[in-house]
Amino acid sequence: MPETKQIYQSMTIMGAVIVIISFVVNRLNIDISNKEVVDVVSAVFVIGGALISIIGRIRANKRIGKK
Repeated sequence: MPETKQIYQSMTIMGAVIVIISFVVNRLNIDISNKEVVDVVSAVFVIGGALISIIGRIRANKRIGKK
């Protein structure tokens, strides 16, 4: 892995960011009338972000670093 890429080009980092944003938004306790929909959407984002992180790590062929 001699080549590097910027941090924002990493699927692993993007997946982790999605999980973190979903967690924070879920903790804001926004008053929404249909809480079940919010819970499902939040779970989808968390699972999706985690999967993106895992797939990104498996497919990685460049290190994150300065170019």
